[in-house]
Amino acid sequence: MEATEIIALLTLIATALIGGLGGTFALLQWSKSNRIRRTEFVREIVERLEFDKELADISYILDYEREKWYNREYHGDKEKEQKFDSFFSYLTYICYLRKTKSLTAKEFTLFEYTIRRACSNRQAQAYLWNLHHWSKRNNTTSSFQYLIDYLREKVLDEERRANFDSDSVPNKNGYEKNLGF
Repeated sequence: MEATEIIALLTLIATALIGGLGGTFALLQWSKSNRIRRTEFVREIVERLEFDKELADISYILDYEREKWYNREYHGDKEKEQKFDSFFSYLTYICYLRKTKSLTAKEFTLFEYTIRRACSNRQAQAYLWNLHHWSKRNNTTSSFQYLIDYLREKVLDEERRANFDSDSVPNKNGYEKNLGF
């Protein structure tokens, strides 16, 4: 092999090594940047859930069950309905993120207490039951479907799940029919 061929070969090897190291470095930087963006995304969700006054107020009402909020008059109180719907929409969004694996199981634990407490609230269950059956009767999906799925799969036992799925009135879970389905 001549000297020029050896130099060309060494240049090719050096270029491949440097390119490989550069590619590896770029991959590591991308991975680190992605982790930082993901952490920031999760922080934003936590921050809104914990520190948005309206969401925190609704969470408190559901957590401590100090207010009877879901009854026949509820659907006529636009302001109250919008506040609760905003809260349930946010929880649904979090459940959607988990279902689509956009949130890991570990990340989801940051929200699970709040979601489980909301879904354990009997009035919230009655509200979601009404929306679930109203949506079914109207051949559509509830806008809170991912939250309803969480309630059915993670909160209700087998018997209460069967009662939730039934639209009979009076419902064995004690849900009153407050929507026209």
